[in-house]
Amino acid sequence: MALALRKFRLATLVFLLLPALAWAGPWEPAGPFGGNTRDVIQDPTGDRLYAATLTGGVYLSTDHGATWTQRSTGLVFDLSIQGYKPISGLAVDPSDGRVYAVGGTSMNVSLNQGWSWTQLTNPAGPLGEFLGILVDAANPQRLLVHNARSVFVSTNRGQSWTGAAGISEPVVWCLERAASQPAILYAAAGYQPKLFRSSDTAATFSLVAALPGAKCLDLAVDPADANRLVVSMDTGCFESADGGASWTPLSGTIAESVHKIVYTGAHPLLVGRGGLYAYSASQSAYERLGDFY
Repeated sequence: MALALRKFRLATLVFLLLPALAWAGPWEPAGPFGGNTRDVIQDPTGDRLYAATLTGGVYLSTDHGATWTQRSTGLVFDLSIQGYKPISGLAVDPSDGRVYAVGGTSMNVSLNQGWSWTQLTNPAGPLGEFLGILVDAANPQRLLVHNARSVFVSTNRGQSWTGAAGISEPVVWCLERAASQPAILYAAAGYQPKLFRSSDTAATFSLVAALPGAKCLDLAVDPADANRLVVSMDTGCFESADGGASWTPLSGTIAESVHKIVYTGAHPLLVGRGGLYAYSASQSAYERLGDFY
């Protein structure tokens, strides 16, 4: 099975992008329906949400996720994944709102909010199945993708690519930037996952340490502290205060796999397969807030 299909099929969780929501309230499906959502992002240039789906391409919402419109005309899909039209990652250029969509071995860009798409070159060729993409907010000409081969960097919006040096493991599962120090990025890579760190905007990486488990599900960096990380593994959730050199389990009972970690304050929210977990200051531990179904 292709790597893109091994990733957990996330429900559409619009609340991840809207921190003001009342977290403890009842949850209802918000769509897009029929697409099997993999990623949701907010356009920093306008009041728009984009959703990446496994079977329906890209969807757009202009009303905070209440309704969705498919915007997949012209998208070039990786048809080698039979029966699917996978988009696994999205990114929006903060300077002009252009949208990048990656999935399977295909990379596309739209200059008009998804009404039409142009295919870009895959830097790793037919073996490089994409798992995610980032746009450098300080220099939107600079793109970073991670896939089944490594991390690749473009300085001309995807027209040409250079492989990052220093990642010795195959398959980069997660790539995250430190918001407080944008030149710092962390990558979780390998079938026995290890953490790598870059201090030069992904030109080079160096090994930090092995991660505490056999499978990495998600990685997040505290927006206020480039050395504070939270990782979700097959063995549970862990935090690090020293840039990943050492890890301690998160406190509390988290009784399921966590497939998304989202910072909305001092402590991140943990999105499990069927419920949401938040940090309780009174208990000094994570507690489950509610079920999604």
